[in-house]
Amino acid sequence: FSIYRNNVLFGRFFVNTSTSNTDKTLYNIKVNDYIQTLEGQVYLGGQYANATVSSVIADILGSIPYTLDIGLGALTISGYLPILNKREALRQVAFCVNALVDTSRSDNIIIKPLPTTSSRTITPSEIVSINTTQTNITTRIELNTTTLVTKKRQEADDIFEGKLGGGTITVMFDTPKFDLSITGGTIVTSNLNYAIITGTATTTTLTGKEYQQSVATTAKTNPYVVSTDIEKVETYDTTLVCDSTPIINNLNFVEYQIKSNFLMSSTQVGDIVSLNGQTCRVMSLDYDIGQTNIYCNAELEAYYE
Repeated sequence: FSIYRNNVLFGRFFVNTSTSNTDKTLYNIKVNDYIQTLEGQVYLGGQYANATVSSVIADILGSIPYTLDIGLGALTISGYLPILNKREALRQVAFCVNALVDTSRSDNIIIKPLPTTSSRTITPSEIVSINTTQTNITTRIELNTTTLVTKKRQEADDIFEGKLGGGTITVMFDTPKFDLSITGGTIVTSNLNYAIITGTATTTTLTGKEYQQSVATTAKTNPYVVSTDIEKVETYDTTLVCDSTPIINNLNFVEYQIKSNFLMSSTQVGDIVSLNGQTCRVMSLDYDIGQTNIYCNAELEAYYE
């Protein structure tokens, strides 16, 4: 169902659980949005070389409705994704190209560039409370990028062996494989993560070679570090790279974490706003649309500039 306020759509949702009172006149309903439904769906992953973001996202989301920014869709990515739930697969693609994925105030999934300019200034009269927390400075950010390397003369391992009796099964690999081969059956379709195979009444054996995995680490140092700061490293992991912009360029050093209650207006998660003289990004919003004026509890991050 869809929820509106003053004829403005706030979101489309799907019933997850429903409980009612004795005479079934009142119901307490818990719902999921499109992104939450992705958690229960499996994506079989794949290997990509200069693949457009639009083609990879179309493969992940299938028939689920979404809107993709044209510029983002034209970017190309390389690497691989293991078997994941679809939400995590989509998150990794978004992380690779610095995208924002959102369903608020929409009837589908919106995928757009992460905002880089302020959308509004929240005035003092709109602020109910504000609390700022500063932790030990992050001195360095590290990005670990895992790639797959084939090795010559590598021996094949048995992946599956059994009697299928003419049936069809999907074999999911514990690690990425290449050079698949089968006896006593047929490989219907496969990639580095899985194979759909059919087999006869005799023993069917599926073999494959295991990729050698290589991890490359890139890093950047916080320019505001001084000699008395204790080393604190923030680490990110990826198996994808954006062919045009290094991922690490988009990773920021957080200076403050802010919790505030303010008049929400048109503010959405991912927006950059000016709050109490501080430019910060909205990380989460918690609000009740039943209020006359919507005030939200927000979590924000301010970055070193």
